[in-house]
Amino acid sequence: MRVVDLAEVRAEKARASAEALDVARRALGRRALSRAEVAARLDEHGVEPEDRDAALDRLEHEGAIDDAGLAESIAERVRSRRKAGARVVEQELARRGIAQEHRVAPPSDDDELERAVALAQQRLRRGPVDEQAERRVAGMLVRRGFSSGVSRRAIEAARVHLADDER
Repeated sequence: MRVVDLAEVRAEKARASAEALDVARRALGRRALSRAEVAARLDEHGVEPEDRDAALDRLEHEGAIDDAGLAESIAERVRSRRKAGARVVEQELARRGIAQEHRVAPPSDDDELERAVALAQQRLRRGPVDEQAERRVAGMLVRRGFSSGVSRRAIEAARVHLADDER
């Protein structure tokens, strides 16, 4: 029968926990990550599930992992830099593994429409406003995550605005 040294077991457990924290902190040092992304990195390094969960809880408690703050940051970046709609924001948050409870509320219909109108005006100014140009702009808006209803209203508003500018 093998005798197990309790101090040795505790020391090994402490080393494993410290290693999990070290791996997680290195990953977080490069860029902000969601809890799910850090968990995946720890899994890739072969960290035991209980050590992984303890490290994630500790980092969350310390504020190093903040899914709600990260969700806001991602949503703002996607909306402003990529000029995308609510659907693309949701896809990006899901891709990053951010839980539904931490996701930001979708923008109001007025905010969505305002961004879509600005994009539609920008694109329609490039050439003649005909049916083909409007179809292309509608496709671009839908690909950027705006609903088809918002896209239609945005094109109509952009057309009216551009007609007013010509007068």
